[in-house]
Amino acid sequence: MHLRHIWSALLLAGFLACIIPAVSALYTFEGIPLEVAAQGEIEGDLLTFGTYGLSEPPAEVTFTLPSDPAWARIYTAVWGGTEQYSGWTEISANNIKKTRYTLYGDKDVQENVYSSSHGTYLIASDAGDVLREGKNTVRVTTSRGEEGNSLDGRIYAVMVVAAVPTDDGHVTQYWVAEGNENLHGEGWAGTNPTRKDAASSVFTHARADGITAASLTTLMLASNEGQPDYITFNSADLGTAASPDADYPSMRDISNERSFDATGGAGTPSRYVDCEIFDVTADFGTTNTVTFERGRDLTGDGIMETTGAVIEAEDYIHPVCAILTAERDGSSDGPIYVAEEPVTENAYDGEEAKARVLIRNYGAYAADPVHVVFLLDGVPIGDELVSIGQDGTGEASVSWTAASGSYALSVSVEGTGTAVTSPVKSLTIGTLPDLSIQIGKPVRADAAGAAPEATTSPVPLLPAILGIAVAGGAILRSNKRNTLLSLLCIGCLLMVPAGQFLISPAAAGGFAEYRLPVTVTNSGGSDVQECMVTVYLDGEKAAVQLLEEGIPAYGTVTTDIPLFTTPGTHQVTVTVNEDKSITESSYADNRQEATFAFP
Repeated sequence: MHLRHIWSALLLAGFLACIIPAVSALYTFEGIPLEVAAQGEIEGDLLTFGTYGLSEPPAEVTFTLPSDPAWARIYTAVWGGTEQYSGWTEISANNIKKTRYTLYGDKDVQENVYSSSHGTYLIASDAGDVLREGKNTVRVTTSRGEEGNSLDGRIYAVMVVAAVPTDDGHVTQYWVAEGNENLHGEGWAGTNPTRKDAASSVFTHARADGITAASLTTLMLASNEGQPDYITFNSADLGTAASPDADYPSMRDISNERSFDATGGAGTPSRYVDCEIFDVTADFGTTNTVTFERGRDLTGDGIMETTGAVIEAEDYIHPVCAILTAERDGSSDGPIYVAEEPVTENAYDGEEAKARVLIRNYGAYAADPVHVVFLLDGVPIGDELVSIGQDGTGEASVSWTAASGSYALSVSVEGTGTAVTSPVKSLTIGTLPDLSIQIGKPVRADAAGAAPEATTSPVPLLPAILGIAVAGGAILRSNKRNTLLSLLCIGCLLMVPAGQFLISPAAAGGFAEYRLPVTVTNSGGSDVQECMVTVYLDGEKAAVQLLEEGIPAYGTVTTDIPLFTTPGTHQVTVTVNEDKSITESSYADNRQEATFAFP
């Protein structure tokens, strides 16, 4: 038996408010968003090489580079077996650099290790210092078969990405997004099933004029032949129809366990893995969005079936990498430095506040540092010289003594080449925040029933219990975050290797989708830049939602949180800032509880 990507108990370790962490990852059952880890421009090409398909270790990739790479990364995908198993993976490049990663399952918080679902791993390893012109070999092995090892340790894929200079007279701008999304259907074993149908990645600051060719490379794990799935680029479907004679001509099966066949041709067999390359020249723009969909409701009955007469979706699939490139003739115009929106920490009256900003270079690499200046209402409060690495990213920060008032916070960048000032961030500084929460009446998402009446009135409880250790800044890897992270406590389920379920979906047992209105109020005089709301259903953690826009001083935000459960009476408990990562004047109103009759 092959324990596959179903449900397991998951505890979110919280998050560090208002930071811009390094590229890192925290195990998350629901998946880690694909976000741009490297971008830039090179007079040459961005090349990819790899081996694809679940196989016994070791795995080896041998390839030839026309010159020494300016930047390179090795992506290794490993199957763990379950999120409780641990073991190791070792990556060797040209027998020069060997790096061993211990994989900790649901306890993983390592830099550049992305773990989700039942132990599906993507490991990202920098390799620009060890790859070279000419022949290169990357070899990966794992602890599979070692005495005392519990990790399954089979290797899904090894993919090498390298930005390589050439003298061919063209320039390539590129974006490399990495993560480990877990798209899945609802209704597996457990009390609180959920569903995640799609995930997107956005690539910005493209030079769209003069493009001669643009391509998108994608890597997905846990694919299943015969279950449709889709990829869109700026809302346009990629790939060819699954069958020209199908009753549903728009149907796609991109991840069909055959790589490089989505646009035609036989492709190559790649068990549980799919790597594809798409020509996206016609739809390329200055901002480009790639969306992965596990399926579509082709029959219009409100359900995406994964078995039966009309199969409409994958049971589950893991997009882990998306690489966008755009070529144009000529030479590079130099660096393009862009300051993202700054974030603050501890910005309360009289406190030592900190502001941080991520600087990205979307153009050619330059070794000289850039001058980063932080401004409040146009007045500098600090500056820093920052070197932007070969991956096109760098971080700057300053501290200052905060004083009450409303401000406009911005960041300017000065350096060789083009520089773009950050968006202006409105910032209110005053007394400490004071968050409180109010639960509304749940409503069935299908509108089949009226909102249930509360059988007991929501009553504020004692201050929130001591939070989980803060380790989740890894999830929030940039200022652009997914609005919803539904993280469920669900039981385990066995599956055979081909992805055929041994237990029928719990949805057949009467589960329904509901919307729970939750209102968060900030009675303090300082903005809360973002905060986490956690929902418990009958004592089990059922959903976690990040309010990424935050709560303004003396402001209120209401959001609807989806819940999957059975009709009947359920106890609902909702908390805000459960881990107390946000300093407040009081935590007394951070938790509320009610009992509802769900129709």
